[in-house]
Amino acid sequence: MDDNLLKKLQTARSLPSMPLVAVKLINLLDDSDASPEELADVLALDVALSAKIVGIANSPLFHRASQSQTVQQAVMTLGMDRSIAVALGFSLRSSIQADKRSGLDYELFWRRSLLVGTAAKFIASTASKINPERAFLVGLLQDIGIIAIDKVDVEFYDLLQPDMQRDHAELTNYEFTQLDADHCEVGAWLLDHWSLPQDIVLAVRHSNQTVRDSEYISLEYGPTLSVANEFADLLLPANRERSLTNINTGLLKHWGIDESWHATHAVELSATISEVEQIFEQMLTDNSDIGDLLQAAAHLSK
Repeated sequence: MDDNLLKKLQTARSLPSMPLVAVKLINLLDDSDASPEELADVLALDVALSAKIVGIANSPLFHRASQSQTVQQAVMTLGMDRSIAVALGFSLRSSIQADKRSGLDYELFWRRSLLVGTAAKFIASTASKINPERAFLVGLLQDIGIIAIDKVDVEFYDLLQPDMQRDHAELTNYEFTQLDADHCEVGAWLLDHWSLPQDIVLAVRHSNQTVRDSEYISLEYGPTLSVANEFADLLLPANRERSLTNINTGLLKHWGIDESWHATHAVELSATISEVEQIFEQMLTDNSDIGDLLQAAAHLSK
């Protein structure tokens, strides 16, 4: 990383900080003996977050006959894994505020972050053997360096049009041209600064690499995050044909799964994305995008 950029990061006062609740939630991810009571105690540290979790548990999305009156009851309704994932998403999003002077598309940033996290969690639960909630967290955090760069130089992304911001290859090339570094390296620095576990830091540092990069796929989260990124690119398209090719390459290379995986799981993945959209009240994609995914999957599985 360029010394000038590093100095700006080290002295910046506007960088996002990791919320205490998020730190404690991440610790719970590593505790196989964690109980709903312990999770409820952590959520209770943030009144607004607690109210959000209770509200989601009582929403029509979960069709409960009786209403949750407490955070612990809400956790029991949602389940430990979903509760942690949802709480992490809201906690991190609330800690990052858009700067009106910035040319960065913050809505696109969150759409893509949630898409990658959702796809990574889904792949982890259906194909790989890593912890699905941890996969969600890594996917959610992988682009955090974009926010850090924007906070130290609010005009940095002004030259990138929205279509170019959708194309992560274009965005990364622009960052390298201007900074001799990309948001993955900056994000890894920030996560290390937050004292997050090194496996998460390493996954984010190399998250701009693809299923064909041997260094990346050797990492614990490499294959899952790589394919999840391709799903996000498929739904926020810059190059759909390239994304489909890379998805299929990744599925076959790392888990021995051919294109028929799409036919089995595409509808389920679409339903999962729809659920996340309702929970976070954020459109991640639109119906035509979901339809394109299913159509492409059906075509490739023939």
